[in-house]
Amino acid sequence: MLCFALGVSDLVGQDLRVSGTVVDEHGEPLIGAHVLVVGEARGAITDISGAFDLLVTDSSVDISVSMLGFQTEMLNVAAGSPVNITLYEDLDLMEEVVVIGYGTQKKEDFTGSISSIDSDVFESQPIVRLDNALSGRAAGVQVNANSGAPGGDVKIRIRGANSILGNNQPLIVIDGVIGADMQLISQSDIQSIDILKDASATAIYGSRGANGVVMITTREGTPGGVAVNLHSFYSVSELPRKIDYLSAAEFAELYNAYDRDIYYNPLFPYEAPFSEEQITAFRQNGGTDWQDELFQQGHTQSHEVSVRGANESVKYALSASLLDQEGILINTGFERFNIRSKVDIDLSEKWKLGLNVFGSRLKGKNNTNVGSQFGAIGRMPQWVATEPIFDENGTFYNNSPEYGAVTGNPVGLQNTQLFGYVADNYLPSASLSYLIIPGLDVKASTAIDVKNQTNHYFNDNYLLEGPSGVTSAGLNKSRRVRTQYSLITNYKKSFGVHDLQLTGIYEGTSFKDEGFGADVSNLNASSLQYYNLSLSGNQRASSYYYDEYLSSLAFRVNYMLNYKYLLTATVRRDGSSKFYGANKYSVFPSVALAWHLGDEAFIKDLGLFSTLKLRASYGLTGNQAVGSYGTLPYFVQNPTVDYSPGGPTSESITGLGIGAPGNRSLKWETTKQLDLGMEVGVWEDRVFVNFDYYEKFTEDLLLDFRLPFYAGNGTVISNIGEVSNKGFELAANAIIVDQNDWGWDVSGNISVNRNKVLDLGDEEVIFPTTRYGDADAPINIIKQGHSLGTFYGYLYEGVWKSSEAAEAARYGNVPGDAKYKDLNNDQVIDTEDLGVIGVAQPDFIFGLSSSVRYKAFSLNVLFQGVQGGQVFNGMHQKSVGLFGQSQAFTSPDHYDRWTEENENTDVPAFSTSSKLFANSSRWLEDGSYLRLKNVTAAYNLPAFITNKMPIASAQMYLSGDNLWVKTNYKGYDPEASSAGNTVGGGSNTDVDQNIDTGAYPSPRTVTVGLKIGF
Repeated sequence: MLCFALGVSDLVGQDLRVSGTVVDEHGEPLIGAHVLVVGEARGAITDISGAFDLLVTDSSVDISVSMLGFQTEMLNVAAGSPVNITLYEDLDLMEEVVVIGYGTQKKEDFTGSISSIDSDVFESQPIVRLDNALSGRAAGVQVNANSGAPGGDVKIRIRGANSILGNNQPLIVIDGVIGADMQLISQSDIQSIDILKDASATAIYGSRGANGVVMITTREGTPGGVAVNLHSFYSVSELPRKIDYLSAAEFAELYNAYDRDIYYNPLFPYEAPFSEEQITAFRQNGGTDWQDELFQQGHTQSHEVSVRGANESVKYALSASLLDQEGILINTGFERFNIRSKVDIDLSEKWKLGLNVFGSRLKGKNNTNVGSQFGAIGRMPQWVATEPIFDENGTFYNNSPEYGAVTGNPVGLQNTQLFGYVADNYLPSASLSYLIIPGLDVKASTAIDVKNQTNHYFNDNYLLEGPSGVTSAGLNKSRRVRTQYSLITNYKKSFGVHDLQLTGIYEGTSFKDEGFGADVSNLNASSLQYYNLSLSGNQRASSYYYDEYLSSLAFRVNYMLNYKYLLTATVRRDGSSKFYGANKYSVFPSVALAWHLGDEAFIKDLGLFSTLKLRASYGLTGNQAVGSYGTLPYFVQNPTVDYSPGGPTSESITGLGIGAPGNRSLKWETTKQLDLGMEVGVWEDRVFVNFDYYEKFTEDLLLDFRLPFYAGNGTVISNIGEVSNKGFELAANAIIVDQNDWGWDVSGNISVNRNKVLDLGDEEVIFPTTRYGDADAPINIIKQGHSLGTFYGYLYEGVWKSSEAAEAARYGNVPGDAKYKDLNNDQVIDTEDLGVIGVAQPDFIFGLSSSVRYKAFSLNVLFQGVQGGQVFNGMHQKSVGLFGQSQAFTSPDHYDRWTEENENTDVPAFSTSSKLFANSSRWLEDGSYLRLKNVTAAYNLPAFITNKMPIASAQMYLSGDNLWVKTNYKGYDPEASSAGNTVGGGSNTDVDQNIDTGAYPSPRTVTVGLKIGF
């Protein structure tokens, strides 16, 4: 039994005690409940049998009894008479408990910066990917649906991007398992999502916490019998908008005008490319609408079933779900099957066992290799409406006509190329905890995350290009195994006005990734696709193996004085096999302070605040932004060092050369972060505001440093850079109406982040290697003093006017030609005139949601938006055409081209002297948008109806996603991006941002759903 009392000297000679037990509504003893004498710094906590014993100074006292997750009881008790107290669960109070690293804590006592999203917020919204549940709902969290493909990529950034070479995605922790995949979680399994943002909150994860941490807690079994729940929904999706392209007749007429402006000479006979008869025929039959042919109505169905329950010693939750998603782009789809079990067993009063098992199978079809400039969507703006889908033989038309696209029939591409994968994921975990004494427990846990994936592709270029087409196929298999074992000790002690919690952690993780692949071309039997690769002309095999380890020690102190002054101190030491020697290890400390200012008497006397809390934190986190063997040199096959063992006339053997030298001096990227926060609540927290200001500095950035020719003329990874992120976040929510029959609440958030590259070592500019939209230079650069995602190119200034004819002539131009900024004033527009032309980083991001309920009805609305930032519209650049692979044009912009009668325009005239650059500011557009992200209307069947049926509850809902977007962007979707991979869909890069050269747009979706509880 634990007993704490202050002012014991005042009690000498007295023997007044209050004792008793505290139990829950089921009669089970509650361990660790606080029993306090009202108005005095005197109290006790209950032991393993729920008992307490407390010294008092009066024969009758008022006490309060409280515990996390339960309603607080206030009662008057008499000294000397044992009292039995029952606490009842408080669901509202449970929402105040947040999941932090390696534990939980009452939210009001948390010293760091956190955003929490309870499952009730998105419970009625049909969620296909859990990432989307974060969009617009958490301050400081930017969620970009880079690809609208089924199962497509989602980019999450918490307080900006820290690393250039490394991945800036946050760390995902699911029920304590680090690095888990969000795809493994079904919507109905989610209990809560907590997002840790500042260094105080994330330093407990050390080298993996720099990008923030997303903590996901799944549902567990609850007492009250077995609960069976079914959830099914069906969705219909479509292209949210069509881009205005020229019809066949419009193109023919406009192309005639172009041809006449370019080639007409009155001294020679002239014949227009299209006759009036052809134009009339096009006007009657309309030609080919490539958008209608390429996009379709997509259909999705989802079915989930769960079984949950609990008794005196066992809590269990079982679930299974099936998702089948058809994309709005033809021949794309995604399937997912998940199963999950979660069992918690009280083996005795001191021993507890937890067993979790996750399993899933993911199947994708053409949902990853979409979105690039060479994909079907990227090719589409180059194909004019006069070109057919099929030729006279019924095969895909893929000629190179006199006008129109060079190659790549978009419908043919999408039907003759298959990229697919099957991924099997297994994630079992177990934990065993032992209560040594009241307040002191130890927990051992382990998990293994296994992913077996098979990727396959088949390009039937014979079908697409005829006898000259070269077919190709490939098959790649990989196995990734991540293991984690943790030993966690927690000690919690309350003595009078002091509350202390100590957490010690030892943790080890390992990661192994191995695979092999075979790629072939010139298949002898294309009907076998990738199933018999030996029947081919050219064959190539490859394999790889990676192995890495991380060993960690961590310690955290949480201290609270008089329930008003809070301190959290954390330190973690990580050791990684990626680094060499002394650089293997690094220490990541943090400290945070908080003050419940609202509990001070001089603030209470104002009668204004129900909550007023100040927070401040500072700490270090890290990033291992290198591969498993980043410190070691690697070798590549090098024909320049071929040799012939049998002499010059014998067969030669390909030699090996150094691909890149190693760098044993590599060390961790380190992010230092300062956070200042304030929480304000009024009217019993019915209006609550959370504000944070932060500064982050990431040092020792890992970058590719180019070596001189004499040292190998390659690149080596080095610690040479620094990036900063500064900003603020504001989140507010208001409960406007809260009555039995109806309620209304509103929530909103706004986030501002300013990213800047501070240092690049000896370099001022680093040029990425990727190219987009027929550009001969990168569209983005990394430049000191500018943010990541800075656009690079020629500054477009419109067109030369008639009044500028003399000046235009000095550049070899005439009025109506494109005009660019001459940065060095040498009267030549060339690569010396390339410079910064724009930025992808937004000014701010925001979200606004509202929930209204009236009796059995509810309505939830979510808006999400971005203000500022630019998007490179490569789709528009291709549709304007007339250079590169766009021999013609599909954009109606040319109707507004320069003529002597139309000088007030920025569209160049048809001209042979005009320069058309792919990487110019002409193609940058405002990326601002306001999106109606989701609207969901739900109806719950009343109890008088369900009581007559063999069900406990039922809900029907109608939901819409992406129903409306307000934007000046001319493309499909300002949020979608092709950046980071010129032959892939979506991107997690922060160097190449907001580049749309054919990105898969997010669809407009309408869903009907049904939930039934038994």
